[in-house]
Amino acid sequence: QGSLSRNVMRFYGLDVMTAGLVVPPTDDDSYEVISSLDTRKSKYHKLVFRHDQLVGMLLINDLEQGGVLLSLIRRGLPVQGRKERLLESGFQAGKLIPGIYL
Repeated sequence: QGSLSRNVMRFYGLDVMTAGLVVPPTDDDSYEVISSLDTRKSKYHKLVFRHDQLVGMLLINDLEQGGVLLSLIRRGLPVQGRKERLLESGFQAGKLIPGIYL
């Protein structure tokens, strides 16, 4: 509980957004990191989960879904289905969380 750290910035021509826990402890296997890299678009997205909850993110370029991901972190709701779907452009969070429409 408490505040949620987040940053949005631009440097070296890259748009960057971070929120929550971006670097999980290496000695705790309750964390899962998934990521995608598209070098052609200079795009990197990293999501950090603890169990089924999104607890952190790092987005480099293509920040379009940043607000939805931030909302998932704030609400602390479990993510249903394949977590990798959150990395897809234009994903629909409502399909991942029954009863919640973001």
